[in-house]
Amino acid sequence: MGITGIAGGVTTALAELAFPGPVMMQAMACLGAATVFGTGIGKSVPITDLPQTVAAFHALVGVAATFTSIASFMAHGNPDGLHKVACFLDQPSVP
Repeated sequence: MGITGIAGGVTTALAELAFPGPVMMQAMACLGAATVFGTGIGKSVPITDLPQTVAAFHALVGVAATFTSIASFMAHGNPDGLHKVACFLDQPSVP
């Protein structure tokens, strides 16, 4: 059921974004590579290491969110105050 939910969400997001053909092909290639990579990791991890694996995947999501925030900030020539605050709050805290 989880795979069905994720597939539905990804399909809906891609359909809503309506990428041009070349960009859609790049997105599909990245999704395919991530699927192969994630499946390989998932099959090789013993059940006792599952919490650490979930934590590692969540860290990767944090890195992706940070890169997305940086790219969004760089893409806007003159961001407003709300955009600046959102980009600032998205950055991880460094001790």
